[in-house]
Amino acid sequence: MILAWRGYALFEKYAPSTAEAVDVTIAAPVMSSASQSSANSAFSDLLKKQAEAAKHPWGRNPFMDVPWVVKNKKPEPVPETTSQEAPPAPQLQFVGTSKSQDQWLAAIQGDIYRVGDSLPQNLKIIRITRHTLTVEFEGWTYTYRAGETGAIVSPRQEVNP
Repeated sequence: MILAWRGYALFEKYAPSTAEAVDVTIAAPVMSSASQSSANSAFSDLLKKQAEAAKHPWGRNPFMDVPWVVKNKKPEPVPETTSQEAPPAPQLQFVGTSKSQDQWLAAIQGDIYRVGDSLPQNLKIIRITRHTLTVEFEGWTYTYRAGETGAIVSPRQEVNP
C-alpha cells in the first residue's frame, strides 16, 4: 500500500499535467512553389505505393525506394589490371611503429624511418600507421604488418598519408 502511494506521489510530482503540456509544432521549411509541388507529388506517390503495399499480406516494404534519397546511378570505373607479375616482396624486419607529435615512425631492421625515407633495397616508405608499413618498389606497393614476415602486394595507387 505504501509503495503504491509513493509511486503515485512520484508520478504526480514529475509527470506533466494537462495544463503544463506544451504544443510542439514543427515549422515547414520555406520552399519555392515548383519544388514544393514536386515534393508534394513525390510524397503523394510514396503514400500511394505504401497503400498498395499495405494490401499485401506482408505489409509495407521498409526497403522501398524513397523519392528524397538521391542514389548514385553511375557505376564506378573499374581500374585496369596489369598483366605484369609483381616482384617478390622484399624481406624486411619490421618491428613496430611509434608516433612522435603528428608523425608516425617505423622501426625497420634496427633503424628508425619516416614517411618519404628510402630503405637500402631502393624501397620508398609511403605510409606508416599504427600497425602497418607501406612501401613502394618498382610500381608496386607492399604492406607489412608489425611482427609478420610476409607482405600484401598491390599495384601502385595513390595512398593518403
